Amino acid sequence: MTSSTPDFIFFWDKKSFEFNIEKNTNFKKNGVKVFFRNFKPKPRIINKENFILITIGIPILKDKIDFPSDFDFLVDIENIKKINGQFVFILIDKKKKELRVFNDRFSSIPVYYANTSNFFILSFSYLSLVKIISKQKEFQFLGDVMYEFIRFQRIFGSKTIDNISKFLESASLLKISQKQSIIKKYWLVDFKNKLQISPNKKAEQLSKLLRQSMKRLTSDKKKMGLFLSGGHDSRTILMLTKRKIPCFTVSFSDNYEVKIAREIALTNKSKHFFIKLDQNHFYNTSTVSARICGGMYNIFNSLFINLQFKFTKFCDVMLHGHALDYLFQGMYLPTE
Repeated sequence: MTSSTPDFIFFWDKKSFEFNIEKNTNFKKNGVKVFFRNFKPKPRIINKENFILITIGIPILKDKIDFPSDFDFLVDIENIKKINGQFVFILIDKKKKELRVFNDRFSSIPVYYANTSNFFILSFSYLSLVKIISKQKEFQFLGDVMYEFIRFQRIFGSKTIDNISKFLESASLLKISQKQSIIKKYWLVDFKNKLQISPNKKAEQLSKLLRQSMKRLTSDKKKMGLFLSGGHDSRTILMLTKRKIPCFTVSFSDNYEVKIAREIALTNKSKHFFIKLDQNHFYNTSTVSARICGGMYNIFNSLFINLQFKFTKFCDVMLHGHALDYLFQGMYLPTE
């Protein structure tokens, strides 16, 4: 990985609980090893006599960003259901010699892992994981899964393009011990009780939930910015912020979409910044994009690679409305 690419690797030899934060990925010592670089926010790590707790992302409890540190609270699956936000928790119970990993309801942070008889390894970068597990004699790439990616531009389920690693699906609790591994889903999407609601009622509920989500995600009071296009998705986010936040539109030319975004920002009395992409942007960023996507995602949506210096002086956190437009278009919703 390049020095600017975010990276995170967790390693456990299933024998010792000696804990170290490593400066590189040459895990020569036994025990529990963590390596991370350019990760924001930084992983929160608690190493106690009986447990190790690593928190990644921004978990939300009781309508505000919070970082639970009570091990007993987190091992109760009913409490896990109460956590919102975008997160991954890694817990090691030193007494039971057991590892638990659970992620949020939409797998906002991708988790790839490999569980062998001798070790367990986890990373948010498939490429970083493969560089390590490809040294195993039985490792091989799977042609049929590669075809699935080429055909659908995604891979379904928990598969990856090799025969050792797995992808942790959303709202999953993974338990690893020296003898077995178990995966449970702690939440499932349920549309049954929503199909009979009138369109007006659905709109009211959607509006309420979006406002609630925005309140939670901005509860840390950091300076926000918004990737604003001319579509429903990002203008909805701008409406929900109820602030005059700086807006950024990225495009290869000052086109009609940029014009609409500029007008929307002006209506909200927000500052608008047009970031013009170089005509060779995808070519110039292809190496970094490929490393981040790791052969698991299409790199041609990587518009924002190497643009962070354009907006970091104005804000701490960037908001976006990705996938909200699916709700307006009716995609991904159940139909008869």
